Amino acid sequence: MAAVRHLEFLKVLIFVRMTVITFSICRGTLNFIDDICRATRMHSADYAVARCSSVCMSVTRRYRIESKRLHISSKFFHHLDNDWCQLRLSFSTKLRIYTSLVQSVVLCGSEKWTMRKVDSDRIQSFHMQALRRILGIRWYDKVCNAEVNERTKLPVLLSLIADRRHSLFGHICRLQENTPASQALQLSIEAHISTPPAADWKRPPGPPRRNWLQQVEEDTGLSVGAARIAGQDRSIWRTLRPSAGQAQQ
Repeated sequence: MAAVRHLEFLKVLIFVRMTVITFSICRGTLNFIDDICRATRMHSADYAVARCSSVCMSVTRRYRIESKRLHISSKFFHHLDNDWCQLRLSFSTKLRIYTSLVQSVVLCGSEKWTMRKVDSDRIQSFHMQALRRILGIRWYDKVCNAEVNERTKLPVLLSLIADRRHSLFGHICRLQENTPASQALQLSIEAHISTPPAADWKRPPGPPRRNWLQQVEEDTGLSVGAARIAGQDRSIWRTLRPSAGQAQQ
């Protein structure tokens, strides 16, 4: 009974911390949507395209996966050290605790992320270290990551992020054309395929930044224009889900 009360207390504590994190992320998301709505409603179409393009580029910086996110998740994980070593808890229960209380913090708002290679490596490294800790694997045991995945049967975090991004894109594609989110997506696609917002518009100097729409193209193996057409049909779009094995890896 003492172990159960301890686990319930930890759940309440972590839920409060997750609520604070979620509120901060939602506040930033609302600011992002508000910028797009101003561009599409209060200004000309040319300005809206340029503004939406700049806002989408800033998503990479604004929602970049920072070390603080993984630091908080690591704290949550280490707070549960006694539970990982608890012999009275089954392995499946430990995995459910991990996915509910730790993995959910790592992936909160991940459908909006513009992933860099360093971000992918850090997330996957944290995930594998956590699973090795739950399994009781030490560094000198020489167990490869493929065997860890085989034992836990958990999906790769990068695949979960791609599925969430896939669902968000399809949801926006199926919205009515007069909704701000649908208009913003159309303007972003036009800017992505190099349709200039004005005759005298020039791309800023420097290499083009990796953006969210490029990730959608990599997930589906389609151009963003073809992906938007496919996203309007829910049944077709589900067959293109990255975890369904239809996307180009």
